[in-house]
Amino acid sequence: MNLTLNGGGIAREPLDGTTTLSVTLSEPLQQSEPNVIAFALDYRRSGSALGPIHKPGSTGVTVPVDAVVQSSGQPYGDQASIRVGIRELAPNRRGYNLVALEPWGGIQDRATFDTCGDPAASEALARWVEALPPGAIVLGAVKDEVSTQLGADAVTAQASLGVGETFGASTGSLTPSLA
Repeated sequence: MNLTLNGGGIAREPLDGTTTLSVTLSEPLQQSEPNVIAFALDYRRSGSALGPIHKPGSTGVTVPVDAVVQSSGQPYGDQASIRVGIRELAPNRRGYNLVALEPWGGIQDRATFDTCGDPAASEALARWVEALPPGAIVLGAVKDEVSTQLGADAVTAQASLGVGETFGASTGSLTPSLA
């Protein structure tokens, strides 16, 4: 757990069962604006706790955090969900809902590409994938239909992530991959 005062770190304490944190606040405290104390959880699994479930897909890449990806169309829920730890990161919009993680599990970027209804989405998806730094881990879920305006540029970009050639129909989802 990280404790901050006005955006500056003042304490860091591991959570282990019940944790009590006592901190004496000192200068600089703000006189005319509210002083903001914030608690933030920094959740990551240790390397020894990562097992086969953390190597989804066929790339062999280990996802260093707990992640749950759900991709479904009608009549099975019509949902795109990407949860990392306890945070829902997918906006659940039509098309590709993507999340890029740092190799250590931090959230690097997220985006949605409606390759059904937006003619520019295929090229934007390809540019987004190409801009990822080496080592990025991509999680993806599809909602509704994605193939109507999916171009070769996006298919090629997805292949660089380890997504199979048969992908692109309305029933798939991106496999977590190493860029």
